[in-house]
Amino acid sequence: MATTVIGRIIAVILTVYSIAVIAIFTAVIVGFFNDMAKARASESAQQFTDDLERLPELSKEELRELSRRVKNFLNKK
Repeated sequence: MATTVIGRIIAVILTVYSIAVIAIFTAVIVGFFNDMAKARASESAQQFTDDLERLPELSKEELRELSRRVKNFLNKK
């Protein structure tokens, strides 16, 4: 425990600095995972659009998979 004025000032500065470092570290990690989730969603939407554009060419199995994805999307709303 700091007893002098300078010691208390240094303790406050170090405490604030520590909180800032932890907040920045957490923000970087959350930002990274948000970017990954957005990229994954964008890729999925692009794949879905591509599948819809070539709908007549899809096999029965691909049509079933597309139907399942649409149902999952509608259930999430």
